[in-house]
Amino acid sequence: MKKTVRGENLLTMSPESMWLDTLLIPLKNEDGNVEKVLVVARDITEQKEYELLLSRQNEIHKAMGTILTEAIVAENEDELTKTCLSVCEAITHSEFGFICERNVDGDVNHLAITPTLLGDCNLEDYDFYPILKKLQIKDLWKHLQKTKKPLIFNELNSLELEILMGNEPIIKNMLISPLLRNGEFVGMLGLCNKESGFDFYDRKSMENISTTIVEALLRKRAEEKLKQALNDKEMLVREIHHRTKNNLMIMASLLNLTSADIEDEKSREIFHQIQTRAKSMALIHEKLYRSNNIKQINFGDYIRHLAQDLFNSFLEDPERVELVMELEDLNLDINTAIPLGLILNELLTNSMKYAFPEGQCGTITIKFFRKAEKYVMIVNDDGIGLSPDFDINQTDTLGLQLVKSLIGQIEGYINVQCKEGTCILIRFQEDEYLS
Repeated sequence: MKKTVRGENLLTMSPESMWLDTLLIPLKNEDGNVEKVLVVARDITEQKEYELLLSRQNEIHKAMGTILTEAIVAENEDELTKTCLSVCEAITHSEFGFICERNVDGDVNHLAITPTLLGDCNLEDYDFYPILKKLQIKDLWKHLQKTKKPLIFNELNSLELEILMGNEPIIKNMLISPLLRNGEFVGMLGLCNKESGFDFYDRKSMENISTTIVEALLRKRAEEKLKQALNDKEMLVREIHHRTKNNLMIMASLLNLTSADIEDEKSREIFHQIQTRAKSMALIHEKLYRSNNIKQINFGDYIRHLAQDLFNSFLEDPERVELVMELEDLNLDINTAIPLGLILNELLTNSMKYAFPEGQCGTITIKFFRKAEKYVMIVNDDGIGLSPDFDINQTDTLGLQLVKSLIGQIEGYINVQCKEGTCILIRFQEDEYLS
């Protein structure tokens, strides 16, 4: 070497490595021959790290984006950790890896491990904790707690690993990165067997990505806790509907038993009416209890069941009266369904009791549909009809007074027509509740 030589060299050590800007200056004797070489080296590690990060920043951001997206779409934490590990293996070109964390007792728990590692070791059904002990994870754990920086082991002699496959070690080199939460050490990410050995880019990449992994895990765990809380709340609400339904049915049964001992026909009829009202409310709570939606019910389906129950209850000879139902399956909020159900109960009861006296035949028609922004329920019969001068605002019967009051609760409109039977139309709007 007769001229000065300058170059950049990567000095690999375990667990640290560094870049050197090296200058070799030949020192010549009087004859012009190189007698000595002066070596001047400058640490340019930070500069090289910055250059590497700039050249690969898009790749890092894409990996972080993949992890954060998976935190949203993954079904559970297990899927998320597998994606996190897969992303890290891809960006570092590692053969396999693992993610583990420290639990409340201070022990090591694994969150994810590359399936091929378990397959190569025939450890598919094996507890991962002994493997962690063989990797001397606890010793690395202590080191990471101090440095809080990723460590590279391209030479593993110092770790004295015991995991072998034949005479060849399964793990040839390794990068381990701490998982930090607000600066506190909570776990570690391990990546193994990069063919060319791990470098600064790998270390810096994991330093950035490991923070994203922690954020994603925290988000997924918070989401799962929220889901559990919502499930617990939903179960509680279902139980409330179930118990309310049972209580109402018990009350209806008691009314039925009590009415059997009452000799006065009018008093017995009052008890029967109260019983049907209790059953109409119980039916709503039963449907909410059994529905996937604990706040809304299919009111068209509710009408079918309630009408049939009343039909069987009030008509001694069902064959003389035809029940026609033209119903749309629309979901109503419980705040609307209960008063509307009671209204329907009163209207159907009146038609079945009074529209067809002395064995007359006829038809009762129920319609329920949506028109524009309004919801319409019509109860129509072709029976004897009401008095021509009937005015619902002036009525003194308890049932129709109840209907009028309930119409006010749902802020609805009622119209009564007494020609050729009785036709009662109810129209209301449910912008706040209906989905």
